[in-house]
Amino acid sequence: MSHHMKLSVRDFPTLKTASYKLLNILSEHLDVDTAYIVKRDTEEMTVLSSVNKEEELIPEGYSVEYGGTYCRLTINQGDGLTIADLTKDELTRELEVTKQLNLKGFLGVPMNDHHGNLFGTLCVMSKNEKNFTQEDKRYITDMADVLSYMVDFDHTNRIVASLIVPIVPVTKGISILPLQGAMDQSRSERVTEAVLSHCTEKKISVFIFDLSGLVLSENAFPDTLARMPEALRVMGVKPVFTGITPDMARMQPVVEAMQRSKTETYMSLESALNSTVFAE
Repeated sequence: MSHHMKLSVRDFPTLKTASYKLLNILSEHLDVDTAYIVKRDTEEMTVLSSVNKEEELIPEGYSVEYGGTYCRLTINQGDGLTIADLTKDELTRELEVTKQLNLKGFLGVPMNDHHGNLFGTLCVMSKNEKNFTQEDKRYITDMADVLSYMVDFDHTNRIVASLIVPIVPVTKGISILPLQGAMDQSRSERVTEAVLSHCTEKKISVFIFDLSGLVLSENAFPDTLARMPEALRVMGVKPVFTGITPDMARMQPVVEAMQRSKTETYMSLESALNSTVFAE
C-alpha cells in the first residue's frame, strides 16, 4: 500500500492494542514516567498510544504541529535522540511543547515499517533529569523494531479488506457499494468490473457508491471512480454518490471530480434512500 495515503491513528488497531503491554515493559525497564508512540502526518504528530506511570503526562490523541516537536528532532537525528534535560538543552528549551509538558529526560527513536517507510517515533520521558545510556537506546530501538511488525500487520489487513468488492442489493433494481480503504489501479479495475457485471446481471436501475470509508491518496479522487458514472449511464443505470465527508467536500480536486461526473450526491446513505430519486 502507498504510504502517501492519509491514514489516521484509527487505521492501526493492532498496533494500538499490542503496544500497551510493550510500552509498560519499556516504561518499567527504563524507569521513566511515560512511554508513547507517535504517528507522523504531513503537518502534525499525533499520539497513537501511551502509558503514564502516575498521572496522564502524554494523553492519547494529543496532536502538535510537526515543526515544534521532539519527534521531528528524533527523526532528523536519524538514529534517535537522547536529552538529559529538555528545559536546558539548546535544541528543546525554547520549544512551546517543552513549556507545556514541563518534563525533562527524553529518549526517542524513529519507527519504520519493514519496507523502511517512516511511521513515526517511539519515545519515553521522565519528570526528572535523566541520562540515558547506549544500552537504553539499543533497548528502545529493539522495541521499535518489534512494534514495526504491527504496523505491517495493519497495512496487510487494509490491503486484504480492499480486495473485497461488497456490493449489497437493497431492493429490486437498487444496489450499494460501500467503498473502504484506498483505491489503487488494481483495485479500481476490480471494482469497475464487479460493478458493471453486477448491474448487467441484476438489471440494476440505481447504483449507489457509499464513499464514507474511502481513503484518498494525496487528496485526489480516483479517476476510475469519477469516470464510472458515465459508463453506468450508458447502460441505463442511475449512479449516485453518498457519504461525502466534510474533509472530502473541502478538497478542490474532489469537488472538481464530482462536478465532472455530473452525479447526484448525498451526505449520507439514509438521505439518498429517502430521496425522491428512489420513489417508485
